[in-house]
Amino acid sequence: MDPVSGFALASSCGSLIKTCISVVKTLDDMADKFKHAELTWVSLSEECSTIQLAWSRIQTWATDNLSESDSSGELTARLEKSIKTGQLVIAALEQDLIASKKVASAKNILRRTKFVWDDNKLKDHQQRLRGQVGALTLLLEAVQLYFTRLTSRR
Repeated sequence: MDPVSGFALASSCGSLIKTCISVVKTLDDMADKFKHAELTWVSLSEECSTIQLAWSRIQTWATDNLSESDSSGELTARLEKSIKTGQLVIAALEQDLIASKKVASAKNILRRTKFVWDDNKLKDHQQRLRGQVGALTLLLEAVQLYFTRLTSRR
């Protein structure tokens, strides 16, 4: 794999990290504003913060190691797909947060009742995030096994 692919992967990680940071800030703001839903907001915020940190570490690792260890490009391709899916999941969450924030801030009581429905949507987002974390965890464990096998052969 050429160094350009490692750089592109690291750049994609950076984009996902920025979106996670934005989502975390919005969730923290909303947790302060809507105390009745605080547990959901705080939990979701923590999950996004953890995902952001994980992708930050993956970005560092990819920049330093991926181009020399992934000659087939298979790992890079898998990580790129994970990043794209993560971006879709986080972007959808971000869009719903923006919409929820507008509804919750509305003066009209009828519009504010939509907020309950948004709480269910947030739980769906939480499930998708957990699915992403599970898939990424499995991928990283497989990578660790692969590299352990490589180093034991040397």
